[in-house]
Amino acid sequence: LWERQSDWQRKIEAFITAELIGLKNEAWLEENEPPVGAPLFLSRIRLEVVNVGEEGGFCFWYDDGELFWGHSILVSGNLTDGITDAEIAG
Repeated sequence: LWERQSDWQRKIEAFITAELIGLKNEAWLEENEPPVGAPLFLSRIRLEVVNVGEEGGFCFWYDDGELFWGHSILVSGNLTDGITDAEIAG
């Protein structure tokens, strides 16, 4: 993860966008809020915590920038399979 931070960041951002931007635009828009595009979506989230397990598992916790009304975004996976999940948490 540390040796290829830029690669992982691109992969994670693409995965989060693919998994969650539709959810944002279908179910989490405020009244009269226009749909959110990928650049705005990514500009609002902020990485807060990275957890790495002994077996190669990882979790990246993001502040949602109020996209999902203050919930966290959790991205998880492992070094073998890559990124496997992105979800709204908390």
